Amino acid sequence: MTGAPSVALLTYSTKPRGGVVHTLALAEALHALGQPVHVLALGDPDAGFFRPLRAPMSIVPGPSGGGTIEQSVAASIDALAAALEDVDADVLHAQTASARVLQRACATRVLRSPWCARCITLTTSPAPS
Repeated sequence: MTGAPSVALLTYSTKPRGGVVHTLALAEALHALGQPVHVLALGDPDAGFFRPLRAPMSIVPGPSGGGTIEQSVAASIDALAAALEDVDADVLHAQTASARVLQRACATRVLRSPWCARCITLTTSPAPS
């Protein structure tokens, strides 16, 4: 797929949860097709994902313990949003749980994917007038 847009897939964890499993499967399918793809996840970089991943990835250290659930969620969003500053991708994709990160980090519009109700994709195309 020469000239294909690069895709960054954002996930909130490295553990075997539904959205994470979905993201890894999507990343590997795109990678197998030759699509430029990179997974960005919140977790322990030394531990990695719950299984080997056959696609490029980066793991962002999660917030340290302590504080309320709300503070932990806010710190997680901040960590992922900061990591997105270093991501050079044409398309960013996240499950619903990670969508707030993209909304905070990107000045683009949010589109719901018609084939996957749990997916949210941000594009760099301008919003319609």
